[in-house]
Amino acid sequence: MPMAALLASLIGAAATMTASFMNLRMAWKKELLAARANQKSATKKSARGPLMPLLTLLLAAAVGGFALSYYLGSKGRANNAALEVELRTKLEQLSVSAQRLEKLSLDGADAIARQVREEERRKHGMEGVAAMVMLEKCVAVGADGQAACHESSARPVRLCTEIPADSSVTAIDLFARSEGDARPWSESRVAAGSDFGEGRFAAHPSERLISDTARQVCQELLHWNSDHATNGRMVVRYAPAS
Repeated sequence: MPMAALLASLIGAAATMTASFMNLRMAWKKELLAARANQKSATKKSARGPLMPLLTLLLAAAVGGFALSYYLGSKGRANNAALEVELRTKLEQLSVSAQRLEKLSLDGADAIARQVREEERRKHGMEGVAAMVMLEKCVAVGADGQAACHESSARPVRLCTEIPADSSVTAIDLFARSEGDARPWSESRVAAGSDFGEGRFAAHPSERLISDTARQVCQELLHWNSDHATNGRMVVRYAPAS
């Protein structure tokens, strides 16, 4: 109960009690004056009479006050219990929400990390993995003492590189240029199976699984040029598995 309402109730109760007491006192005096006018002596019963309603009123006020106090107290306790239950429920809901938020945050972080790794793998696959080799010029000499450098006698050299086992090859770029050639590799592209000047890459690559996570991609290169050495390069581009 608000303090202002409680004070108002107390003031009203005090005013009522005061007014009732004054009315009873005036009634008692009138009874005494009437008894004297009739030349009757005031008996103890008549003198006690006005006190009984006052005592009854006081007793009723005490009982009513106690009942009101108990009612207000029990109502306050009930309100406190209800408030405690509500607060406990809110705290449990907040705890569950915090756990869900933490789980979502962790899952979100894991998802972002996986996405970053997938993007890195995809970018790496698009850029490709390279293998290079440098072949010295042919110096073979036949039985007659003459140079015997030709395609049929050239020994193939294998360029190999590794890619993820679950990925798929999207392109194989082949390059060849003479030793000392300063042109960029992009201008030295050659086609598989085509002669690029006393040298040739095989028409088809070969693949083999070397572990549970890696696969090897190879391309053979023949070189029989007796004038200069040759640099060969292979770039394998791939797409990671989804």
